[in-house]
Amino acid sequence: MKQINDHINWEDCIIVGIPLVDKQHHNLLRMTKKLYIACNDEDETSNIFPYDTIHEIMDNMATHFQTEEKLMVLLQYKGLINHKQIHEDIFRKITVETSLFSMGKIYIPKLFINSLKELFLSHIAIHDLKIAEQIRNMKDFGKFEMLLAKKQEEIKIGVKP
Repeated sequence: MKQINDHINWEDCIIVGIPLVDKQHHNLLRMTKKLYIACNDEDETSNIFPYDTIHEIMDNMATHFQTEEKLMVLLQYKGLINHKQIHEDIFRKITVETSLFSMGKIYIPKLFINSLKELFLSHIAIHDLKIAEQIRNMKDFGKFEMLLAKKQEEIKIGVKP
């Protein structure tokens, strides 16, 4: 299982360039690694699952998605509706998998962690980087930065350190 843990690491290629969003991404990845470590000592078929950690991840993920969606509104991002649907799909998938495990369905925690990591990293690498690209391509990037600074507190809903 060392393989999965080696791949739950922050990489510069997933930096979107919005400090608040990058901080949240980094925090979610750190919590996913924490979940992996919590499950690592159990054998492959263990039914032990650290629900407090998964709930912490889900709370932070919901906050992060709200933050991103507020930023997309501010940016007038053309892909807002699709991106919001992707957020809902990710959250639903994680909720369903957590529920299946809690109902006693046979489910290996480490597979869930790998699924969470893949969802998270592919979401950043594919979808969140599109937002960053739109920001970089703005004609008046300075104006967006000023607007972002002005709206920072409004956007930071429920941000956890």
